[in-house]
Amino acid sequence: MIAILLPLALLGIGFLLYLILAGATYALPLFVGLAAGLAGFGAGLSIAAALLVGIIAFALAIAVGRFMALTLPKHGRFGVALAFAVPAAVAGYSVGRMIAALTGFAGFAFVVALGTAAICAAVAVQRVHRPA
Repeated sequence: MIAILLPLALLGIGFLLYLILAGATYALPLFVGLAAGLAGFGAGLSIAAALLVGIIAFALAIAVGRFMALTLPKHGRFGVALAFAVPAAVAGYSVGRMIAALTGFAGFAFVVALGTAAICAAVAVQRVHRPA
């Protein structure tokens, strides 16, 4: 029984880590959507309408970023990639530091956090330039 449960548990933990780090790559669109939704709610919209405004702003930020990354010249693409990579790196750093602290690698937390920041930034740049 343990021969089945141990690999499945490791697979599940790995998948959850992937989801956390992949979600960190959407830091910029998430911030845009959150800011638009909160601004709409502050302007007097209902909760449902503010949520809809936030979701539309999130999708629009992703669409505009990908469109700009595909149509701009080389220097413009670098700027768009940097705009998506920096917030993703900050979110990845925070996630990596938290995971390192929770798993008992507090001494290596900075190294783990830098590694996850680099991974998240690279994945964010890849998702902007090569949409799935």
